Amino acid sequence: GIVIAFAAVLYGSVPRFELFLLGEFLFAIAIAFMSGADDALLYDALKESNREEDSKKVFGRAKSFEYLAMFISAPLGGIVAAKFGLNAPMLFSCVPFLLAALIAFLMNEPKRYQITSESRRYLDIAKKGISFLRYHKKLRIIAIDGILIAAAAYFVIWFYQAMLIRLNVPVFYFGYFHAFLVATEIIITSNFVKLEKLFGSGKNFLKFGTLATGATFLLVAILPNIYTIGLFL
Repeated sequence: GIVIAFAAVLYGSVPRFELFLLGEFLFAIAIAFMSGADDALLYDALKESNREEDSKKVFGRAKSFEYLAMFISAPLGGIVAAKFGLNAPMLFSCVPFLLAALIAFLMNEPKRYQITSESRRYLDIAKKGISFLRYHKKLRIIAIDGILIAAAAYFVIWFYQAMLIRLNVPVFYFGYFHAFLVATEIIITSNFVKLEKLFGSGKNFLKFGTLATGATFLLVAILPNIYTIGLFL
Protein backbone atom coordinates (compact mmCIF):
# COMPACT_ATOMS: atom_id res chain seq x y z
CA GLY A 1 0.00 0.00 0.00
CA ILE A 2 2.84 2.39 0.86
CA VAL A 3 4.83 1.50 -2.29
CA ILE A 4 1.83 1.98 -4.58
CA ALA A 5 1.02 5.36 -2.95
CA PHE A 6 4.60 6.48 -3.64
CA ALA A 7 4.34 5.17 -7.23
CA ALA A 8 1.11 7.13 -7.80
CA VAL A 9 2.70 10.38 -6.59
CA LEU A 10 5.79 9.80 -8.75
CA TYR A 11 3.70 8.89 -11.80
CA GLY A 12 1.42 11.92 -11.44
CA SER A 13 4.02 14.56 -10.57
CA VAL A 14 6.44 14.97 -13.48
CA PRO A 15 5.59 14.06 -17.11
CA ARG A 16 8.88 12.33 -17.96
CA PHE A 17 9.03 8.95 -19.65
CA GLU A 18 11.86 7.74 -17.38
CA LEU A 19 9.77 8.50 -14.28
CA PHE A 20 6.75 6.76 -15.83
CA LEU A 21 8.90 3.65 -16.25
CA LEU A 22 10.05 3.87 -12.62
CA GLY A 23 6.43 4.40 -11.54
CA GLU A 24 5.31 1.32 -13.51
CA PHE A 25 8.13 -0.69 -11.92
CA LEU A 26 6.99 0.37 -8.42
CA PHE A 27 3.34 -0.37 -9.27
CA ALA A 28 4.40 -3.88 -10.38
CA ILE A 29 6.33 -4.47 -7.14
CA ALA A 30 3.40 -3.26 -5.02
CA ILE A 31 0.84 -5.41 -6.88
CA ALA A 32 3.15 -8.44 -6.59
CA PHE A 33 3.37 -7.85 -2.82
CA MET A 34 -0.42 -7.62 -2.46
CA SER A 35 -1.39 -10.30 -4.98
CA GLY A 36 -2.32 -13.50 -3.16
CA ALA A 37 -1.54 -12.10 0.29
CA ASP A 38 -5.06 -10.67 0.67
CA ASP A 39 -6.64 -13.96 -0.50
CA ALA A 40 -4.42 -15.97 1.85
CA LEU A 41 -5.38 -13.77 4.82
CA LEU A 42 -9.06 -14.13 3.98
CA TYR A 43 -8.86 -17.91 3.58
CA ASP A 44 -6.90 -18.31 6.85
CA ALA A 45 -9.55 -16.19 8.60
CA LEU A 46 -12.30 -18.46 7.18
CA LYS A 47 -10.37 -21.56 8.31
CA GLU A 48 -9.99 -20.08 11.79
CA SER A 49 -13.80 -19.66 11.91
CA ASN A 50 -14.43 -23.17 10.44
CA ARG A 51 -16.08 -21.61 7.36
CA GLU A 52 -13.91 -22.96 4.52
CA GLU A 53 -17.03 -24.27 2.74
CA ASP A 54 -18.19 -20.64 2.35
CA SER A 55 -14.96 -19.63 0.56
CA LYS A 56 -16.46 -19.32 -2.94
CA LYS A 57 -19.31 -17.11 -1.70
CA VAL A 58 -17.06 -15.00 0.56
CA PHE A 59 -14.35 -14.52 -2.09
CA GLY A 60 -17.02 -13.43 -4.58
CA ARG A 61 -18.44 -10.98 -2.04
CA ALA A 62 -14.94 -9.63 -1.27
CA LYS A 63 -14.37 -9.05 -4.99
CA SER A 64 -17.74 -7.29 -5.17
CA PHE A 65 -16.68 -4.86 -2.42
CA GLU A 66 -13.49 -4.17 -4.37
CA TYR A 67 -15.50 -3.44 -7.51
CA LEU A 68 -17.99 -1.33 -5.54
CA ALA A 69 -15.10 0.94 -4.51
CA MET A 70 -14.10 1.24 -8.18
CA PHE A 71 -17.75 1.90 -9.14
CA ILE A 72 -17.86 4.87 -6.74
CA SER A 73 -14.39 6.21 -7.59
CA ALA A 74 -14.50 5.86 -11.41
CA PRO A 75 -16.94 8.76 -12.06
CA LEU A 76 -15.05 10.86 -9.49
CA GLY A 77 -11.85 10.21 -11.48
CA GLY A 78 -13.47 11.53 -14.65
CA ILE A 79 -14.70 14.66 -12.88
CA VAL A 80 -11.30 15.30 -11.24
CA ALA A 81 -9.46 14.74 -14.56
CA ALA A 82 -11.79 17.13 -16.41
CA LYS A 83 -11.40 19.83 -13.74
CA PHE A 84 -7.76 19.52 -12.58
CA GLY A 85 -5.99 17.63 -15.40
CA LEU A 86 -5.23 14.00 -16.24
CA ASN A 87 -2.49 13.65 -13.62
CA ALA A 88 -4.77 14.71 -10.72
CA PRO A 89 -6.65 11.37 -10.31
CA MET A 90 -3.28 9.59 -10.15
CA LEU A 91 -2.04 11.98 -7.43
CA PHE A 92 -5.26 11.71 -5.41
CA SER A 93 -5.21 7.90 -5.60
CA CYS A 94 -2.28 7.81 -3.17
CA VAL A 95 -4.73 8.73 -0.35
CA PRO A 96 -6.84 5.51 -0.37
CA PHE A 97 -3.70 3.38 -0.68
CA LEU A 98 -2.15 5.04 2.38
CA LEU A 99 -5.43 4.41 4.23
CA ALA A 100 -5.31 0.77 3.05
CA ALA A 101 -1.76 0.49 4.44
CA LEU A 102 -2.98 1.87 7.79
CA ILE A 103 -5.84 -0.67 7.87
CA ALA A 104 -3.35 -3.47 7.06
CA PHE A 105 -1.20 -2.41 10.04
CA LEU A 106 -4.26 -2.66 12.33
CA MET A 107 -5.37 -6.11 11.11
CA ASN A 108 -4.92 -9.23 13.24
CA GLU A 109 -2.95 -11.97 11.52
CA PRO A 110 -5.03 -15.20 11.45
CA LYS A 111 -3.50 -18.40 12.76
CA ARG A 112 -1.53 -20.32 10.09
CA TYR A 113 -2.55 -23.98 10.08
CA GLN A 114 0.09 -25.25 7.70
CA ILE A 115 3.55 -23.74 7.98
CA THR A 116 5.91 -24.96 5.27
CA SER A 117 9.54 -24.08 4.82
CA GLU A 118 9.97 -22.27 1.51
CA SER A 119 13.16 -21.98 -0.48
CA ARG A 120 14.42 -18.44 -0.95
CA ARG A 121 15.88 -19.34 -4.33
CA TYR A 122 13.52 -18.17 -7.06
CA LEU A 123 14.73 -20.87 -9.44
CA ASP A 124 13.63 -23.56 -6.92
CA ILE A 125 10.24 -21.88 -6.52
CA ALA A 126 9.79 -21.72 -10.31
CA LYS A 127 10.79 -25.40 -10.71
CA LYS A 128 8.30 -26.49 -8.03
CA GLY A 129 5.53 -24.45 -9.64
CA ILE A 130 6.19 -25.88 -13.11
CA SER A 131 6.45 -29.41 -11.70
CA PHE A 132 3.14 -29.00 -9.83
CA LEU A 133 1.35 -27.83 -13.01
CA ARG A 134 2.94 -30.65 -15.00
CA TYR A 135 1.29 -33.34 -12.86
CA HIS A 136 -2.07 -31.60 -12.34
CA LYS A 137 -3.78 -31.52 -15.74
CA LYS A 138 -6.96 -29.67 -14.68
CA LEU A 139 -5.04 -26.98 -12.83
CA ARG A 140 -2.67 -26.61 -15.81
CA ILE A 141 -5.60 -26.01 -18.19
CA ILE A 142 -7.22 -23.53 -15.78
CA ALA A 143 -3.90 -21.67 -15.35
CA ILE A 144 -3.30 -21.41 -19.12
CA ASP A 145 -6.92 -20.32 -19.68
CA GLY A 146 -6.61 -17.71 -16.93
CA ILE A 147 -3.33 -16.31 -18.30
CA LEU A 148 -4.48 -16.07 -21.93
CA ILE A 149 -7.97 -14.70 -21.24
CA ALA A 150 -6.81 -12.24 -18.57
CA ALA A 151 -4.01 -10.97 -20.82
CA ALA A 152 -6.36 -10.52 -23.78
CA ALA A 153 -9.30 -9.13 -21.79
CA TYR A 154 -7.10 -6.50 -20.11
CA PHE A 155 -6.85 -4.82 -23.52
CA VAL A 156 -10.48 -3.80 -23.01
CA ILE A 157 -9.21 -1.35 -20.37
CA TRP A 158 -6.36 -0.08 -22.60
CA PHE A 159 -8.52 0.28 -25.73
CA TYR A 160 -11.90 1.66 -24.68
CA GLN A 161 -10.66 5.13 -23.65
CA ALA A 162 -8.74 5.56 -26.92
CA MET A 163 -11.93 4.56 -28.78
CA LEU A 164 -13.98 7.08 -26.78
CA ILE A 165 -11.45 9.81 -27.72
CA ARG A 166 -11.88 8.88 -31.41
CA LEU A 167 -15.65 9.26 -30.97
CA ASN A 168 -15.06 12.74 -29.38
CA VAL A 169 -16.50 11.73 -26.00
CA PRO A 170 -15.37 14.27 -23.32
CA VAL A 171 -12.95 12.98 -20.61
CA PHE A 172 -15.57 13.97 -18.01
CA TYR A 173 -17.70 10.94 -19.02
CA PHE A 174 -14.89 8.35 -19.09
CA GLY A 175 -15.42 7.50 -15.42
CA TYR A 176 -19.08 6.66 -16.04
CA PHE A 177 -18.09 4.17 -18.73
CA HIS A 178 -15.65 2.55 -16.32
CA ALA A 179 -18.34 2.52 -13.61
CA PHE A 180 -20.58 0.62 -16.05
CA LEU A 181 -17.77 -1.93 -16.60
CA VAL A 182 -17.35 -2.36 -12.84
CA ALA A 183 -21.13 -2.63 -12.23
CA THR A 184 -21.17 -5.59 -14.64
CA GLU A 185 -18.28 -7.18 -12.72
CA ILE A 186 -20.15 -6.68 -9.41
CA ILE A 187 -23.22 -8.49 -10.76
CA ILE A 188 -21.10 -11.42 -11.99
CA THR A 189 -18.84 -11.81 -8.93
CA SER A 190 -21.84 -11.61 -6.59
CA ASN A 191 -23.53 -14.49 -8.39
CA PHE A 192 -20.79 -17.03 -9.20
CA VAL A 193 -22.71 -19.96 -7.72
CA LYS A 194 -25.99 -19.04 -9.48
CA LEU A 195 -24.23 -18.51 -12.82
CA GLU A 196 -22.46 -21.88 -12.58
CA LYS A 197 -25.86 -23.51 -12.09
CA LEU A 198 -27.35 -21.49 -14.98
CA PHE A 199 -24.60 -22.61 -17.39
CA GLY A 200 -24.60 -26.18 -16.10
CA SER A 201 -20.98 -26.16 -14.91
CA GLY A 202 -17.99 -23.97 -14.16
CA LYS A 203 -16.41 -25.20 -17.42
CA ASN A 204 -19.37 -23.97 -19.50
CA PHE A 205 -19.27 -20.66 -17.63
CA LEU A 206 -15.58 -20.23 -18.55
CA LYS A 207 -16.32 -21.10 -22.20
CA PHE A 208 -19.06 -18.48 -22.40
CA GLY A 209 -16.80 -15.80 -20.88
CA THR A 210 -14.06 -16.59 -23.41
CA LEU A 211 -16.39 -16.58 -26.44
CA ALA A 212 -18.21 -13.42 -25.32
CA THR A 213 -14.91 -11.56 -24.86
CA GLY A 214 -13.61 -12.56 -28.30
CA ALA A 215 -16.94 -11.76 -30.02
CA THR A 216 -17.14 -8.24 -28.58
CA PHE A 217 -13.51 -7.50 -29.63
CA LEU A 218 -14.54 -8.30 -33.22
CA LEU A 219 -17.83 -6.39 -32.94
CA VAL A 220 -16.27 -3.16 -31.62
CA ALA A 221 -13.52 -3.34 -34.27
CA ILE A 222 -16.04 -3.70 -37.13
CA LEU A 223 -18.71 -1.30 -35.78
CA PRO A 224 -17.10 1.21 -33.39
CA ASN A 225 -19.80 3.28 -31.68
CA ILE A 226 -21.05 4.07 -28.16
CA TYR A 227 -23.33 1.00 -28.05
CA THR A 228 -20.71 -1.54 -29.17
CA ILE A 229 -18.21 -0.01 -26.71
CA GLY A 230 -20.88 -0.60 -24.03
CA LEU A 231 -21.08 -4.29 -25.00
CA PHE A 232 -17.27 -4.41 -25.14
CA LEU A 233 -17.14 -3.20 -21.54
